[in-house]
Amino acid sequence: MSDIKEKIKKILIKNNFSEKTLKMWFDPLNIEKDEKKIYIIFQHKFLFDNYKIKFKDIIENEINLDFEYKIISLNTNNKILKNFKKKIKENNKNLNYDFTFKNFIYNKKNLFPIVSAKEICNHNSAKFNPFVIYGESSTGKTHLLKAIVNEILKNKHNSKILFINSDDLNNKYIVKFKRNHITFKQYIDNYDYLIVDDFQEVLNFDSLQKELVTIFDLFYEQKKQMIFSYTGKYLLLDRLDKKLKSRLEWGLIVNLKKPDLEIRTKFIRKFCDDKKIKLSNEQILILAQKFKNLRNIKGILLKILAYTQLINNNLREKEFFSILNTVQEKRADNLTFDNIIDIVADEMNLERDDILSSKREKKIVKARQVSMFLCRKLLKYSYPEIGKIFGGKDHSTVIYSVKKIQRLKEDSRFMKSLLKNLEQKCSSQEK
Repeated sequence: MSDIKEKIKKILIKNNFSEKTLKMWFDPLNIEKDEKKIYIIFQHKFLFDNYKIKFKDIIENEINLDFEYKIISLNTNNKILKNFKKKIKENNKNLNYDFTFKNFIYNKKNLFPIVSAKEICNHNSAKFNPFVIYGESSTGKTHLLKAIVNEILKNKHNSKILFINSDDLNNKYIVKFKRNHITFKQYIDNYDYLIVDDFQEVLNFDSLQKELVTIFDLFYEQKKQMIFSYTGKYLLLDRLDKKLKSRLEWGLIVNLKKPDLEIRTKFIRKFCDDKKIKLSNEQILILAQKFKNLRNIKGILLKILAYTQLINNNLREKEFFSILNTVQEKRADNLTFDNIIDIVADEMNLERDDILSSKREKKIVKARQVSMFLCRKLLKYSYPEIGKIFGGKDHSTVIYSVKKIQRLKEDSRFMKSLLKNLEQKCSSQEK
């Protein structure tokens, strides 16, 4: 059965499972075959349960064989198994060892957050406490947190790390500890590191915010590292409990910026190299320019990978653009209708209140119609949504305005130039 095991190993390597992961999960596997079935045999139910999460679907999708599974418990004092179980229990079960600093793609724009994160991993006591990372969605905040965890575990194997998101932390406080602040504090104090992802969710949990102030003081006095990440702008901190906000500002707060064209291009090239996808320089640039969200880019690359593996290894231009058109970039979180109205008002020397009013002066009407056009084009808002923004206008009025600006764009050089300038200013809100 060594040939089947070798096939499985190649599949895992192709899917970017690290050597460390392979050693933990793959090496202990045994494969046997009788007249009817092929069995994958595990030395412990613990290994099988985690196999189902990490490997099962990948292997069964790529090898067209019916597998059965057996668990044959061997010596549970086996050192590797004991250490592995201990690490899983003490640290978050969802950590992926493929999230490292090495494969976090960045450039000078995000150099400071990366260097700061690495510095934290090199110190036995807390440095920059707390360390707070904020930024828009899909900037790599969770990847960076997991890279920190993996680096700490690599250097300090016995470290106990609580890596959790705000929602799960609140559930523990309410459900597991029944709002008992003493036992909740004791539970968290058992860890050497407190790392909380999606910290913006604590805005929904007033009682948890108050508990975190106490826990914060406990960790700070013991010089135990705290790390938080949240989605949003720096100003989000102003909405927190005042004491909690004050304590967060004791440490280092860094902004992880959206991946620019250089980063998106590097990401695509690395993915293509890893998965042996052949894209031309022009195709890579088109993909990097068209989509700003790495999740969307990865989704497209996976579609391309599936196409080249299942249908045709040589991706033609027609198929490339067909796959690109199956994914629509979501509107940018940073760009809002308020941004658009402010930009239009500033460009056309008006007050935003004029644009949102019912005034009928020609210049104001034109600015209002331009704003509606941009909300439709850049934010993909529906006509009724736009109507509500502009004082409850009927959707037919919005349709008329959008179509009128579209005609003017085609017929008037001035309007074409104005819209191009406005769109450039709106796009700068995404960066």
